[in-house]
This record gives sequence, C-alpha cells and structure tokens, in this order.
Amino acid sequence: MKELAGTSLPRRRVLGGATMLAAGAVSIGLVGCGDDDSSGGAPSSASPAARAAETPTKGGTLALGKVSDINLSSGYPFYAAAENGYLQDVPVESLVRYGKSLDPELWLVDRFEYNADRSKLTATIKQGVTFHNGAPLTPDDVFFGVQLMQNPAKYNVTGTIQLAPFAKFITDMKKVDERTMEFTFDKPRPNMNDFFAQMRVTQASSYAKLQKGEDVQGTGPYAFKTWRPNQAFSFVANKNWHGTGSQGGPYLDTIEVTLFADSDALGLAYEAGNLDIIGGAPRPTAKKFRNLTKVAPKGGLTYCGINVTNPLLKDPRVRQALMYAIDRKRLVEEIGEGFGTVTNQPWPETSPAFDKALDAPYYDPVKAKTLLQQAGFTSLRAFQIEHRNTNVNEGSVLKENFEAVGLKIELIQTEANAFAAKLRAREFKDFWITTHAFSDLTPLTNFQQTIPYQVNNPSYYQSADYSDIQAQLEKLDPVSPAAKAQYARFNKLWLDEPWVLALEPNSRVDLFSTKVRGNEEYLGAPGSALPWGRIWKKA
Repeated sequence: MKELAGTSLPRRRVLGGATMLAAGAVSIGLVGCGDDDSSGGAPSSASPAARAAETPTKGGTLALGKVSDINLSSGYPFYAAAENGYLQDVPVESLVRYGKSLDPELWLVDRFEYNADRSKLTATIKQGVTFHNGAPLTPDDVFFGVQLMQNPAKYNVTGTIQLAPFAKFITDMKKVDERTMEFTFDKPRPNMNDFFAQMRVTQASSYAKLQKGEDVQGTGPYAFKTWRPNQAFSFVANKNWHGTGSQGGPYLDTIEVTLFADSDALGLAYEAGNLDIIGGAPRPTAKKFRNLTKVAPKGGLTYCGINVTNPLLKDPRVRQALMYAIDRKRLVEEIGEGFGTVTNQPWPETSPAFDKALDAPYYDPVKAKTLLQQAGFTSLRAFQIEHRNTNVNEGSVLKENFEAVGLKIELIQTEANAFAAKLRAREFKDFWITTHAFSDLTPLTNFQQTIPYQVNNPSYYQSADYSDIQAQLEKLDPVSPAAKAQYARFNKLWLDEPWVLALEPNSRVDLFSTKVRGNEEYLGAPGSALPWGRIWKKA
C-alpha cells in the first residue's frame, strides 16, 4: 500500500516496521535587496495570520549572508558541517523529513515500511523525482550515500561523519526494482527513521565533481549554480521540483549568498538593507530587530562538559554542586540577549523525553556550597575551562559562578580545530564549553550519535544504569509508555550524576527582512530548517 507524498506516516507503520568581503564593503547593493530601516522598511503591520494568507508571487532574488565559506571536500552532504548551512537544506533532500513531530513525512519516497520486528525497511522512490540535471533519482544513488558513510576513505573523505554509526547498522541493501529498495539492519532498530531523515541524497555519478565544487546535484527546490570561493555562491530555481504540487514553490528565481569577513560586517549588511535573511544571526544584531526574528526550535545545548575521571570531580555531589552553581537565567538573558528559554535539559518540547520541570534555572549557590562541603571538596589547584572564541562570554560567566562557590578557575581559549580534535580524542583535563545538536531527534539517536552522550563520551562517564537505559530503548517504540519510563530514568541520572552541565539552549535565531514570506513554520528535526520551497518575497 502506498502513501501520498507530503503526508505523515502512521507510527505503527513507520516504527513497526577570493577574499571575504570586508566590513567596509557591506553597503554594496545586491539584486533583490531590501530597502532601508529594519532591512526592508518598517515592520509590517500585518498579523502573522494575514501574512500567511497573502497570495505568493513568483520571481525575485533572495539575498542571504553568512560568515564562513562552504566546504564541499569533507563529505558533504553526508557530513553536516556547520559552515555548509544553507547548502545542507536548499539543494539536497532526504527520503523522509520531520514536521512538528517525530512522525516522518514521506518526501522522496511514496512507500516507507518496516517489517514486524523493525529489522528491515522497504522504500520506494516517488515516480518522476529527478536531480537538477534531469537524471532520475535511483536506488543506487541512495545506496551510494550509505556506502560512503560506511567507508569514507574509499571516497577520499576524511574526518568523522556523524551518521556513520547508523550507516554501519545497515548490513545489506537490495534493489527490488527501478524505484524500490530494501535495507536490512544488523538487528531490530527502532530509530532508523532518524537516519533516513538526516541522510541527504546526491547523485552518485557526479560526486567526484561535487567534491571539486564543479557540480552539486540534488533534488531540492533550488539548484546549486555558482561558487566564487570566499566571496559568494548562488542557487537557481528548480523548475521540475517534485514538491511543487504540495508546497507551491519554488517561488524565487535565484538565491544569492554573500560571504562576510565577520559577524559585525554581516550585521552591518543587514542594517544597510542588503540582506533578506541571516540564518543564525549575530545576537546583538538580532536584538536590534527582535520583531523581525524567529527562534528555531531547540536542537540541543551549549554545555559545560566534565571529566568525571578527575579525582576532584569524581564525586557526583561535586558535579551536582556545579550544576546548582550556574546562573542559567543570566546566560540566556545577557549572553543570549533573551532569545531562548532557561533550561536544564537537552530535550525540546517536541521530544518524548521532555520534562517540563527541567525547564527551570536550577540556580542555588547556597545548595552548591552545602553539597561541596558534604563531599569534603577542597580546590587544591585552579581548574581549566577550555573553550573556543565563540564561547568567551559563557566562559566568563561560568568562571564567576564556579569561583563564587569556592573553585579556582583558569579560562583557556583554544583554536577551533584544535578544540574539535581534543573533543574527539577525549583529552580535556577538567571542563570545556561547546554546543551540541541532535536532541530534537529520537532520544536513543541522541545517545548514539551526539558526542557528549555516546558510550565513549569525552567525560568518560559510564554507569550500569545508563547502559541499561540505552539497551532497553533499543527494544522499544520511541514514544511508547515503556520508552518514556526509560527517559525518566535518564532525566534522573542527568540530575543525580551530571557529566554534562546545561548552560543555555542551542536555538538558532534567524533574522528576516519585512519582505520575506512563507517562513511561518520551520521544518522539524534535525536542526529545524526553513521551508525553502515555500519561501517567497513580497514586492
């Protein structure tokens, strides 16, 4: 039995079965730019409902901006590098996608069925889905992505691909017919929806050209057109997009992305009216135009990791004390400019593991000092908190908070690549600050895929309870009462034996001109993407 594309699958079926532009260049006009004041004129007086009811118009260029250049040689689109931002969602798509829940929506397929014990999946590609060059999407193209993740070195890809462990769960792939695929897993896997919702599909035969930046093939609403390294890249409308019937678009003629030297230059370009969207806008700029921002649903945390093998940090009471020492309200309101919610959990409200009681400050310095006394804690030396330049402010607040309850703290700023290498190698001595995503997926996926929660996590945290929670979840429907009981066990461990300390939510702030429409709702996990196939620009 087939499902129509664009519909949600019933859970019983899915689960049962040359130089960057300098700051002085920001006044250069871009095609289709907004005008002055609030990057597109005074804020629209139309209500969100009235804006949503407007009739979309076709044409125009959408001007976007970002700081870092794209990276096509490190495993894109299978490796979700932060610098690839727009490139991860505009030209390439996945077999299924998430909306407001973890019930997947059929997207590139019109059949997506598991067998009874969830050890096999049969999927059928929709009739007529083509790449931007007109070639049909085939099972071999889908298989190629899995094969690359299973053996990246074979395709000259280095580094760690987040989805590689999931790709290795697939032990066999068969082409049933020209559009139908069968995947066999190593054992029943209740959370493989997350893998197929994250895995972007590109054309196997043109991948060598993609790695050189010569030809990026996808099935999305806009095709990759040009790339001028360290300056700009662009997309052009895909006139044969399979999603036009359900989404209406693509409405724009082109999307142009300009690269800037730093976030200050990016913000100035928006203020000058030269940009329509900044995805992940600098908070100081977003604060100035708060009524033109949207906060994407929470995808994870900015957090402080703890090396629990450190003799001074081994006692859970010491780690509990540090959890109560953190002023999360200050972090959200001052460092985060008031965007996002004060929270002490990784889970967004859409997660089956979400606990409303954990969306609270958990700030109690008196209790922190009492716990340290009970543990017989004495700070014999200064503890190191390592961070990148993007977390300087969080480091300063954390140092102040920890020193207020009796610790001595030394802040160490580490270059981004060196920091990432230490994180992967689990080489941090005391504490570190960074950000994670993926907690908007199935909780089991978060435990398996996200670095601070994995079995071999940088904190060296292990417990029989945590191992058992994961083992139990591998047997359960992720939204069943039995699974929710396991999430409650995890949330208790999170408070009783913390190895990760929540600082503030990882919630992207997007900034729009008053001319952008169709952005009323985000697509769901992972990462809450903008619905590019529905976005249009009001003249």
